[in-house]
Amino acid sequence: MLPSLTPTVTVEDAPVPSWVRPVIEDKSRQWHRPDCLVVAWTRPRVLSEWRATEDWVTVSYVIDGEEARLTMGVVVPSFAAELTAGRHVFVVAPGGREDVVAPVTLDIGRGTVVVIDARGRSHRWLRWLGGGEASVAFPVFPHGFAHNDRWGQQWGRRLGWETQDGAG
Repeated sequence: MLPSLTPTVTVEDAPVPSWVRPVIEDKSRQWHRPDCLVVAWTRPRVLSEWRATEDWVTVSYVIDGEEARLTMGVVVPSFAAELTAGRHVFVVAPGGREDVVAPVTLDIGRGTVVVIDARGRSHRWLRWLGGGEASVAFPVFPHGFAHNDRWGQQWGRRLGWETQDGAG
């Protein structure tokens, strides 16, 4: 069976989203000079009585065959991981089903931040509240944190992407 959801991939020359910062701060002590970062966040939409749709309660993210599972109920349903530069295959599997969302293959360079923004679908009666169909987006930030002023410079140095004088 073919996947029913095709993710969108965009390359953005812009600052990384504000929610990326606390996610990477939580994991950064485990990294030593990563080439690239991937940051994912699952946003389940409402089904009824303010519960998430069942198929998006647990989402598995598989990167090059290695799985990171997110379960709703944690404060911020997100994860961050370090990657090497090069080609990577990303799979988003709501409910553990890899046949729902088409896999994405990206060639990423050093200093890139890949964001995975997965949103569950809303119940058809609650779509007027701003919900809708499920979506998965892959905004790719090839300049990492370059557009984030002092915070971006701090993280660029901390991750080894640039030196004290700002050279990459």
